[in-house]
Amino acid sequence: MKERHSVSGVVALATVLLAGCSSHDSAKIEAPPPSPSLNCADVNLPQSEWMKHCASGNATPGSDLVVVKVGQPLRYQYDYTDGTSSFQLEVNVSKIECGIESIPRAADNPAWDGSDDIPRMIDATPAPGKEFCRAVATMKNIGRTPGRTVQFGNLVIDKGEFKESDGDADITDNVNGDLANAGKELNPGDSAEWVQIWSAPVGARPLAVLFPMTTLMSGPLYRIEQA
Repeated sequence: MKERHSVSGVVALATVLLAGCSSHDSAKIEAPPPSPSLNCADVNLPQSEWMKHCASGNATPGSDLVVVKVGQPLRYQYDYTDGTSSFQLEVNVSKIECGIESIPRAADNPAWDGSDDIPRMIDATPAPGKEFCRAVATMKNIGRTPGRTVQFGNLVIDKGEFKESDGDADITDNVNGDLANAGKELNPGDSAEWVQIWSAPVGARPLAVLFPMTTLMSGPLYRIEQA
């Protein structure tokens, strides 16, 4: 398995950009109105002040996860513990889908000998009884410091919550490598597409993905649900 692109030793803090989401299964979190002297679009605004005065969204009952819908941008901030400047992303998931039986040129070819006569990549196929699911997102650096794309956490389907396997991780790396966006560094204003793959039982119905991935310092903060 190739080394995954991730950021370690961080404390992740996040807020929803769009307010007023509704869900029959969610409890509304009411945010106090912004202070007249407060600019919620200011990327230099401390995260604690943003959360106190600007954040609004939906929380899953019994959970701290904030619920947003596919197509709804969210704001996410990494705060490092080593003094490195934090970076801010706008993340917009455009698609969560299952039922994928093959992904072109997304698996390493075990027969590749380094020559041009044998292809280095072959089509990825799921294990027997499995199918692939994927989430597609655009990530944009909306801050003033360098950042990078960030991985999702688990996939939620009608049969439960599924973690990305080691094989799935390799396919994810290969897919994003083809797009030249795998762990891509994002300067302020830059954006990139991120595609992530999970294996799930055949017939899976995708419900949501969690964001971001779990690290030693924090777990997911968002549950991004089908619209």
